Amino acid sequence: MKYIVLIANSKNITTIHINFDIQSDGLHFQGLIDTAYIYGVSEKTGDDMIVVTEGDYATYELSRGNIKTS
Repeated sequence: MKYIVLIANSKNITTIHINFDIQSDGLHFQGLIDTAYIYGVSEKTGDDMIVVTEGDYATYELSRGNIKTS
């Protein structure tokens, strides 16, 4: 498994009380993303707990685009 959660091309995302144990990334956000709220994440990972990227490796890339921040 590459990620616990991969979210791409989405808006108005809310994550609450997520617990995970993985040897790779936990929450992986790929652009286009518009408004994401992340609360109460507990983790044990072999890589990154939370990733925010405009694109990724071609093998795992579902979309590519901007991440809107405020």
